[in-house]
Amino acid sequence: MIQALVQRYDPASGEFVTFTEDRLACVRCEVVKFPSDFRADKRNPNGKQGVCKSCENAWQRKRRSERVYRPKVGALEGTAECRRCRQVKPKTDFRRDKRAVERGVTAWCKPCHAEWSADRWANDGAHRVKVYRSHVLKVYGLTGEALDALLIAQAGRCATCSGPFNPNDRAPFSVDHDHETGAVRGLLCRDCNTGLGMFHDSVPALRAAIEYLEASRASA
Repeated sequence: MIQALVQRYDPASGEFVTFTEDRLACVRCEVVKFPSDFRADKRNPNGKQGVCKSCENAWQRKRRSERVYRPKVGALEGTAECRRCRQVKPKTDFRRDKRAVERGVTAWCKPCHAEWSADRWANDGAHRVKVYRSHVLKVYGLTGEALDALLIAQAGRCATCSGPFNPNDRAPFSVDHDHETGAVRGLLCRDCNTGLGMFHDSVPALRAAIEYLEASRASA
């Protein structure tokens, strides 16, 4: 941000008032402009893109004019070209896509999309966490704040065995809930959640199992 001195007439006082306003310099044309002349970008500390709207629009027009459009392949014969492997395949090898008005199918074929998804899932831990978190919020009706509160309250550990959750797992934690009311009780590791499920959440059965283990250890 650049601090610029600005003078404006104040009708109330009848005088010119001097104050400072924020300005930004475009990294492409190097012209100092108003922040409103830049598009928003949360990745930058100042919340704006480095290139002004005018330069960005000019670049987009130039890019469109230089784009080489491939001829449409098999638009009427029930085939489509995969834009990843560049092979012409039957449209049954693609997923349907209502947004693709002319093609009617996705840009990538099913094998290419599956290969890309598997590679991303295996190598992008942040993506795995994001996908699983979205799944949990949708299935159990939790808000992001409520889920974060549970993780903080449990210090990132299982509510029963106190074992730490492994962020590299496909499902780092399991959401334990009452199967009758649907109310979320806490977060458990996979083993503890499976164990409670095997006992059908029965407190008498769990107590009987504890007494059985204690008795067998005492007699050993």
